[in-house]
Amino acid sequence: MITVKEFAKRQHRSVQAIYQSIDRYKLQLEGHITKIGRTSYLDDEAVTFLETKREQNPVVIFQQDKDEELERLRQNADVMKAKIAELQESVNQSQQEYIALQKENARLLALPSETAKKLAVAEVELKNATEKISERDKELDEKKREIEARATQLQNVMDDAERQKQEIREEYQKEINRLNEELRVEASKTWWQKLWHK
Repeated sequence: MITVKEFAKRQHRSVQAIYQSIDRYKLQLEGHITKIGRTSYLDDEAVTFLETKREQNPVVIFQQDKDEELERLRQNADVMKAKIAELQESVNQSQQEYIALQKENARLLALPSETAKKLAVAEVELKNATEKISERDKELDEKKREIEARATQLQNVMDDAERQKQEIREEYQKEINRLNEELRVEASKTWWQKLWHK
């Protein structure tokens, strides 16, 4: 006993071609084919009969083989088309990735020039800021010198005022001392001296 599939493989034919032969010689093969489940089995007589019929009909067999070969080629062509489609899809994806990488590369290449431009702008801004700070420092220095000069003048005025006040105080003290001396002298005179203004 042999399955139809095994027999087809041994004959280098498709399973469908074997079933077509079985169908063609249904009457002659009756009782020689057993079906168990979904699998059909051929006994030795059925195998011999089918082999004999294949040898007796070389033109039919050739045509069947040719049909089988064409079917196999069609299937292979379909498989190849599917593979070609997959490869094309892969190529398209690779091209998209390549384009994305080119864009990224261009962006990265542009970074140094952009950075240089930003650095140049920053240097100009820093220079301007430094000049403004320098000008501001000069203004502050001038104001500081003016304030210090005014403070010196004010201090001189205050010192002069203090000297004048001290001089006036000393003059007043001298006058007080003189008057006290005159008062003491006048107080020490007798009435006779006072009368005669001696």
